[in-house]
Amino acid sequence: MTDGTPILTADAFVEQLLALTQRYTETQAKLRSVENDIGTRLVKAGIQRRQAKAEERRIPNLILEAKADGCTVDHIALVLDMTPSYVRRVLRGYVQCSWRLDLCDSEAGPGWQSWEAGDDVMPVGDDPVIAAELADRILTEAGRGPRNHRARLLIWHGTEEQPDDTAVYAHEREPTG
Repeated sequence: MTDGTPILTADAFVEQLLALTQRYTETQAKLRSVENDIGTRLVKAGIQRRQAKAEERRIPNLILEAKADGCTVDHIALVLDMTPSYVRRVLRGYVQCSWRLDLCDSEAGPGWQSWEAGDDVMPVGDDPVIAAELADRILTEAGRGPRNHRARLLIWHGTEEQPDDTAVYAHEREPTG
């Protein structure tokens, strides 16, 4: 007994199945074509490169933290797929530092008030250009606070915050927004 809907014959079913298979094959070919397009490949490579650079910037800090946590140079090198001499060079060439970002007359309160603090690494030495680059990166990543308010960034060697007057680098900046 039927409700008036025509019954699908085996031949009609096979034709519909072949048509669906053909459309699927064409769609997959188009997707592969887009995936292999130079523009798509460039975008993917750019994303991967930026991610790798961001990770690479964190490597010295990770090495210093691992060493402070008791890991051996050989263990760090093995896990990070680096040579032990490179790990030792990083340990000699970088120092952990702490920083504090203060804002003036902001939501945090009147006058200079602490807005954000953290730890980072910087190359060993007293080159103000290196400290200025770290300060610029911190201020850029801090977002709206420094854009809307006068900002002061203090950097100390070591991982503990110290008195303001012992900072190895101090940087003040007017609002940028």
